[in-house]
Amino acid sequence: MKFWSIRTLEELEILLSGQPLRTDSDKVDKDRKEAYQWISKQLSKKVTPPQGVEYPIWLWRYWEGKQRAKPDLRAGGHVERGCKAVRIELEIPSHKVLLSDFDGWHAVLNNHHFCETDAEYNYYEQYENQEDNENLLRKSKEATWLKIFSIENLPEDWAVQGITWEILPEYMVNYKIFTGR
Repeated sequence: MKFWSIRTLEELEILLSGQPLRTDSDKVDKDRKEAYQWISKQLSKKVTPPQGVEYPIWLWRYWEGKQRAKPDLRAGGHVERGCKAVRIELEIPSHKVLLSDFDGWHAVLNNHHFCETDAEYNYYEQYENQEDNENLLRKSKEATWLKIFSIENLPEDWAVQGITWEILPEYMVNYKIFTGR
């Protein structure tokens, strides 16, 4: 299955040296660790992590939908303006990757219920204001978060991300160095 990942030049060097690329748990933003731990747990249900690997690496399956799957390097936002980076094209076995709704993932990141309709949003907003038990509230949110993995019926122009435990050098198909805009 084809994927792309935006990486630093140092990470490219790791792959070119024949080593696997893995997420350094010390570099995971402390404000994001809880969300990363939750999605790591979901990935571990699909594939066992390599020894010592705690967090996944993010990939693009469809950057701006199926028609614009590959990240457009002319667009801003991939990396800091003026920073050199690399877009790596990858071919990864599908059983090693967990796909999810990119926009839906932000409900997990922001510790909110994942709502697909206004009615759901209104319901959960009211629920959050009334529920005092933090454990029940957390379980309720996590139950909605599982919907981010239901990508079959997303619109054609929807962004789909993937996560995997590591990028192996043999997954690399091509790469392009660019400067952030």
